[in-house]
Amino acid sequence: MFTAQHKSHNVVEFVLFLWHTEDLLRSLELSEERVRQELISTQAVTEEDRDRLSEWYLKLLKEMKRDGLQKSGHLEETEEILSELFFLHNSLLDALKDAEYKKLWLSAEPHMKELQIKSKSLSINPIELILTGLYGASVIRAQGKELSKETEQAIATFSFLLNHLGRRYKEYKSGKMN
Repeated sequence: MFTAQHKSHNVVEFVLFLWHTEDLLRSLELSEERVRQELISTQAVTEEDRDRLSEWYLKLLKEMKRDGLQKSGHLEETEEILSELFFLHNSLLDALKDAEYKKLWLSAEPHMKELQIKSKSLSINPIELILTGLYGASVIRAQGKELSKETEQAIATFSFLLNHLGRRYKEYKSGKMN
């Protein structure tokens, strides 16, 4: 229902949306009853949409339980997208020699390396790390906290990079990449 729409429109927003959904389902302890009561029943949508929403959330919930994602980790679909984005990132830099992307990467890379050191996430690919930085910033903002000027600058460089990567991903998936 939501996945096809989000993914085809903006893959970066889609990944962040899925991460948020995973965290939301974890906050409800992956409980079908709590998802129905606290999440689905509160939606101001038609009964038909509520049924589809219920089906979608419960499908994700079952996948998370099956894959042992009660505390952390990401859905298989999300992991596949992250792999595709990392592959595309490398392709844009090395094989396709995308000059605009390279410029954006050179601007974001020092911030990514700083985030990598601060978060001790040395094994995560740089695209996943940058997405994690964006997600973390959105969580901090949702808590009503402010980000430092340096963090805001880093997030801006990440956003520009991911915006370009997302556009190129859409071209890649539609067969229109040159």
